[in-house]
Amino acid sequence: MANNDEIVLKKLSARIKHFRKLKGLTQAEVADRMGLEDGNYRKFENGGNPTYLTIIRFCQAIQVSIDEFFSHT
Repeated sequence: MANNDEIVLKKLSARIKHFRKLKGLTQAEVADRMGLEDGNYRKFENGGNPTYLTIIRFCQAIQVSIDEFFSHT
């Protein structure tokens, strides 16, 4: 059974992927906008543990407010 941290990271990863697709962007495009290597960005969509600052950079890169990103999670 997954522990609470794994559940939270799974939801966070799904949220990141959802917003990227909503904006019609590829992983490579978002990674480029964030100044990351593709592989480093992919980790966040596959259960990696981004810092809060990374989430802010993601939101800025895809032009979504941090409030919108965390609403209804």
